[in-house]
Amino acid sequence: MLAVNQLDPIDCLASPLNELAIGDTARVIEIHGGKNMTRRLMGLGLKVGSSVTVLHRRGEGVVVGEGGNRIAIGGGVANRVMVQLLDKPVLGEDDG
Repeated sequence: MLAVNQLDPIDCLASPLNELAIGDTARVIEIHGGKNMTRRLMGLGLKVGSSVTVLHRRGEGVVVGEGGNRIAIGGGVANRVMVQLLDKPVLGEDDG
């Protein structure tokens, strides 16, 4: 059985949130932290399964957009939030 703060990581490549580039969109798949950190992030609207886009970087810290909100996360916490990069649409590519 999976813990509350993680998704099944089978067939997905995980990387820390602070390794994403500006404009990258990813899904949170795991949070390597205790109950307090997980609750604090959930209070900000960031939880396992959330889709986030990196809007800004400063050092190891990141500002992400999620559900119309902006969330600033320091490098220490961002390093513990594991994400799976989502595919970016290719401009000019037809669906058919």
